[in-house]
Amino acid sequence: MTLSKLYCSKKNKNQFLLLGRNQTLPDRKEASLNVALRALKLFVLGILLQGGYFHGITSMTYGVDIGRIRWLGILQRIAIGYFVAAMCEIWLPHQRSRGAGYFRSYIWHWYIMFLLSTIYMVLLYGLYVPDWQFSASQSISSPLLEEAYKVNCSVRGDLGPACNSAGMIDRANNVL
Repeated sequence: MTLSKLYCSKKNKNQFLLLGRNQTLPDRKEASLNVALRALKLFVLGILLQGGYFHGITSMTYGVDIGRIRWLGILQRIAIGYFVAAMCEIWLPHQRSRGAGYFRSYIWHWYIMFLLSTIYMVLLYGLYVPDWQFSASQSISSPLLEEAYKVNCSVRGDLGPACNSAGMIDRANNVL
């Protein structure tokens, strides 16, 4: 059975809202497998494009640079978000009655949204960001002359670009 027939089959009564329209899916397990495969493809594509495989125009090296692989780049985060949202839509119960309002119809979805928002806020405002340093070359013509710069943070809950916890997690991700 092709993918288009899988998503448009009218034989089963399991209906889910995916990609903004009602679609009939034959099985929750099969739909979950499709979502997991799509999220995995996005994740791997993000690793290929953003992490260590393309070294730049000036570099004459080839192969994988483990130090430059970005495990949680933008496409990887989109893949994780897509996976969580699609699994919530497939597996969490919701009522489709006329009497129930929008909030009451999707109460479990709202619980998950508030839980994830709370975790994000706790990480954003609760993590301690220590001082950190980086090195940069002075000019393009002499890339071997690098100067080290120190960023003084030692704060908790700063939303500036240099000292926020999301940047600290990204920098820790680049070290791994």
